[in-house]
This record gives sequence, C-alpha cells and structure tokens, in this order.
Amino acid sequence: MSDKIYPYQAFVLTPTFNVKEVTIEANYWRTEYEQAKGGKVYRPSSLHETPAQAIAAGFVDLEIQEATLSKRLATIKKRRANLEAQANG
Repeated sequence: MSDKIYPYQAFVLTPTFNVKEVTIEANYWRTEYEQAKGGKVYRPSSLHETPAQAIAAGFVDLEIQEATLSKRLATIKKRRANLEAQANG
C-alpha cells in the first residue's frame, strides 16, 4: 500500500508539453496509477513534485523522440537508396 497522503499537488506535462498542476485524490483502484480530481488517471512516472522536474522530464522525452526520428530517417534513406539503385540498374 502506498504511504502517500491524499490529496496532494503534482505537476504533469500535457500532450502539448505545457506544465499543468493537478490535485491527486486517490490511488486508482488497486493499481499503481493515481487518480486526479475530475477522474483523470496518471502513471506515477508522469507526476512531478515541481514544475522544474516536469520540464526536465519533458526535455528527456523530446530527446528520446528525436533519437527515434533519427533512426527512422536513416532507415528511410536506406530504402530510398535501394529503390534508386534498382531503378537505375
């Protein structure tokens, strides 16, 4: 069981990467998830104690997304090279 005292304030990143303060009211029905006022459920890893921590986590998420896109772009370039080689050969 969690040793957290409810309710408590936390900060999350919205899908547009804006920092938003939420009030966490309870543990979500026998899980590790947390339920906010209004019923929205969050993973504990997405809840942060300060806006600065939420922003830092957002930068880490963006770096992961950039690395993923870089790998995908490399794959696309290889596929294009294969098609061009077949078209010219």
